[in-house]
Amino acid sequence: MAFELARAHLLYGEWLRRERRRIDSRVLLRLARDTFTSMRAEAFAARAGRELLATGETARKRTDEDRDELTAQETQIAQLARDGLSNGEIGAVCSSARAPSSTTCTRCSPSWGSETASIWNAY
Repeated sequence: MAFELARAHLLYGEWLRRERRRIDSRVLLRLARDTFTSMRAEAFAARAGRELLATGETARKRTDEDRDELTAQETQIAQLARDGLSNGEIGAVCSSARAPSSTTCTRCSPSWGSETASIWNAY
C-alpha cells in the first residue's frame, strides 16, 4: 500500500511540475522520494529526485552527522561503478547527474574503506 501511495505522489508531482506548479509539486515529490528511499526502491527514488531537481530544488545541506551517508544518486552511481560501468556508461544511465561520476566515486570511496579514489581511475 505504501508503494502505491508513493507512486501516486510521484505521478501527481510530475504532473504538477509539467503544469508549471513547481512549488506545489515539491511536497509530493519529496514524499515520494523519501518513501521510495526507505523502501530501497532506488529507481523510483532516483526518478523522484530527478523531478525534484527539475523543479529547482537544491540538494540537502549536509551536517557532521550525515556527512558520510550517500544520497540515493550517489549510491546508484557507486553501484554502477562497482559493477564495472565506465564514466560514459554511468553518465548515460544517470543523465541528470550534475557532478561527473568520478567526482561521486571520489566521495564514495571513503565510505567503502578505500583510502584513495585510485580504484575508480580504471573506470
